[in-house]
Formats: sequence, C-alpha cells, structure tokens
Amino acid sequence: MKTPVLMPMLFPLVVLLSCCGPSLGYSTGPPTSACTDMYPEGHNADAQTTILPFELLVSNTTFTPNAKIVVTLQVKSSMPTMFFKGMFVQARLAGNCSNTSPVGTFSIPTGDTYLQLLSCGQLSSSISHKNSLVQIHSKNFTWTAPSTATGRIFFRATVVKSKQEFWTNVFSPYVKPVSDTSSPPTTGCEVRKTLVQTSTPASSSYKTSSTVSSSTRVSSTLTTRTTTRLTTKRTTSLYTSGTSIISPARLLAAVACVIALAARSFVCLLRFYPEVEKMLAILFSAVLLSCCGPSLAYSEGAPQSACVDMFPSGHDVKAQSSTPPYELLVSSTSLTANTQYSVTLQLKADTNTHHFVGLFVQARLADDCSVTSPIGNFSIPSYEQFLMQMSCNAANDALTQNNAVMSMEESKWFTWTSPPTIPGTIYFRATVVYEKTSFWTNVYSNFLLPSGAKPNPQVCALVPTTTSSTTTVTSTKVSSTVRTSDASIVSLAGVLTAVVGVVALAARM
Repeated sequence: MKTPVLMPMLFPLVVLLSCCGPSLGYSTGPPTSACTDMYPEGHNADAQTTILPFELLVSNTTFTPNAKIVVTLQVKSSMPTMFFKGMFVQARLAGNCSNTSPVGTFSIPTGDTYLQLLSCGQLSSSISHKNSLVQIHSKNFTWTAPSTATGRIFFRATVVKSKQEFWTNVFSPYVKPVSDTSSPPTTGCEVRKTLVQTSTPASSSYKTSSTVSSSTRVSSTLTTRTTTRLTTKRTTSLYTSGTSIISPARLLAAVACVIALAARSFVCLLRFYPEVEKMLAILFSAVLLSCCGPSLAYSEGAPQSACVDMFPSGHDVKAQSSTPPYELLVSSTSLTANTQYSVTLQLKADTNTHHFVGLFVQARLADDCSVTSPIGNFSIPSYEQFLMQMSCNAANDALTQNNAVMSMEESKWFTWTSPPTIPGTIYFRATVVYEKTSFWTNVYSNFLLPSGAKPNPQVCALVPTTTSSTTTVTSTKVSSTVRTSDASIVSLAGVLTAVVGVVALAARM
C-alpha cells in the first residue's frame, strides 16, 4: 500500500515543532484596565494574605519639582529564596484614596530587557515587566517628580511570583516635598480585591543619594550585609533559567537530540518517495536548518590554569587597557579573623552600555607578590544560578561563573569568609569578561586592613602582556581551548547530521 504523499512532510514538521515550545510565560505586562486597582487580570486567584516577601525602597524621602528618586523593588533579606516574575508600580498621592491617578513619571536603565513603561492617564506614569521568563530578586528604576507642586506621595506595587501567587499593596516609605511639615497619613490606600490585608507603608532602610545603604541578606547558613548605592547602582540579577525544572542548556540539548534523531529517520524514509516529494522535503529541511544554529556558549567557568595569573584561557586577545567599567565593593575594610564579608561585583555608576558574562574572583595578599595563593573562601546565595565556587589551592577559595545558565549580568553579590589566621592586608581582584574579545583584568576592591597594618599597601599586578605562553609574570600561563557546553556540542551534532543527510539524499537523486 502506498504511503500518503504528506507522510514524508511530517518528519521535518515534527522536528520544527520540537524547536517551538509553548509559551508558558506570564503576561507581557498588565493591561490598562489594571491602572486603577493594580490587580492582575486573568489570574483567577485572590491576592496572598501572607507576610509580604517584597519591599520598595527609595533613595530619598523628600523631593522638589522635577527631582529624581531611585526606587528599588526587591526581595526582603529574610526570604533569600523568594523571587518575582511580574510587577506593576505606580506613585500615588498619600492621604487621598479617591485619587487613583499616578503621580510623576518613570524611566528605566539603559539596556534593561525586563522593564517597560506604561501610560495610565499620562505618559510613562507606571512601570511594569515585559518579560516574565526570568526570576528576579531586585530591580531599580527612576521616578521623576512632577514639575508642579504636589503633596506627599508613596510608591505601591503589585508583585507576581506565579499565576496563583501574587501580592498587592507593596508600599514604600512616604516621600514628601521638602516644604511639607505635616504629619504623614496613618493609613494607606489599599485597593485589594476579595482577600484584603490592611497594611500601612512601613519604614524601610534608606539613605540619601550621597550615602551608602546596607540591606541584610540571610540564607540558611549565614548572614551577610550587602552594600549598594541605591541611587546609582543597578543590582539586577538577570536569570535566564526560564524554569527551575529545565534550564535553557538542558532544553537546547533535548531539542538537539530530537533534531538529530528526526533528521536520520527522515533521510531514510525519503528514499521511497517520488522525486518531486523529495525536492519538497529537501526544501523543508533547508528551512529547518536555517532556524538551527550552533550554540557558541561561553566557557563554563575559569579553568585551573587561570588560578595564578587570573587570565582567561582561550580568548587569544590581550586584556583591555582602558579603565574597567566594573568595580568590586566590600561591606567593610576592617579585617578580622573568621569574619564574613559581603562582596559585590557591579557596573560602575557612569556605565550604561556594558554587562558581564564571565568573572573570576579571588582574595589576594597585598604587598607580597610572591604569594599567589587565594586567601579565605567564598559562598554564594542559595538561589544563585550564575555563580559557582572553585578550588584553586583550598576549598572554595575562588569564584567564577557557571554558564549552564546563560545570562548577561550587571551586578552579583557573594560572601567571603576570612581565614582563622590573618596573613596581612587583603584585597579582592577580579577578571571580568564582557565578551570573548573584550575583558578586563585587575578589577580591584578597597583594601581590607587588619589591626596594625602598615600604611599604603600595594596590589600585585599579575596580568600577562601578551597572549602567548611567554608572559611578564613569574608564573607561566597555560593555554587551553575554549570549552563549549554539552548543549552546544549536541546541537551542532544534530545540525551536521541533518546537513549530511540532505546532501547525501540530493546526491542520490
């Protein structure tokens, strides 16, 4: 019995569909119908009545016309495993709950792929998510006060973790005009449907724009303090794991396997069909292959050969000679034994065009450049997917990226624990990779000074001046090939299998 003509077309179609997963994401932002009550549409669930796991912080609690205030929506320090995927934020007048119109306008950092501006009555008067495929722990954005006088305001947010799990009425502290001497309202303006939990804007940790604010982060095993300038620093952690069950790398590997198997079966079956059908099948295959490119992922962390000079192996270019667009911040510059310090690697305040896809961080002894062994050990938050610990000379004495989760980062914080015996003044150094041909070495932190430390400590530059095996440092840099992820290899194998099959088929016709 002759097989139906359309049968050979089913195989490339199956392969093509295997690359197109269903969109299981959340809304690309709230509709305008939510502008008044800020309640998520289409969730078919009541808002949570549990303790709010999120907070809204402000960089200043007073403002003048056209003043700018940085607002931070973040997970509370007591709930480090929490995250959010959707958000909706407005500024509202305090003490006048009948007025539901947003006040002022918002702006978002350059290059931010998560946030979008919405117009609720006026241009850019609200801010929300536009990409709900990532797990977010903190987001910064800027609010600009109206040009005309207004009263005391507060920021309110609706925050979504999942379709059935969201919180409304997340409040900031009150923000008032500098000329306002009145007492703050005693109640907020809750606009929550069905399950109403009365709450008032509580005091939060904030500082003015010229100072540094600390927020406590707690994990199951340690307590740290993270220092960040709320007014200028982006503390975004952009995860692209998509889901806690299947990472993009694993999904890519699975799709690649399907491509390879389907291509092989498809080629075998084509030999039984007329010439015209073969040509149509080859056309389908060509379209399919145009959608499939190899995944040229970054290396999954620094190799052991980089432990001494901290120079990226396999990049085959010199480090950038310009001033690094990154900085290392430390929660304290006083060094004591067996003490935990929070370290933040982030973009500098005046940098808007960069991110980083790779890093390598160690704590080093200042002054004595003959000591190249890292000092102390690192730990990372329990929810962290981008970072991983590395052991150069001792357990967890270095930190690098884990690109099983592929992402572009602007800020990362982690914890370092000092050794039981303090060998001297210590500083943190990092190699930061923007892309394969663009990276910076010798990104330094401030010095951590023990009691009685000598003045004017010096860092020890260990940067190779060339990309060959001969360098200016005492250690020899060992070259290694760039590692690609398993997903990249499988994906490339699948594509090559299909190409070979199509070429072989064409040759037999």
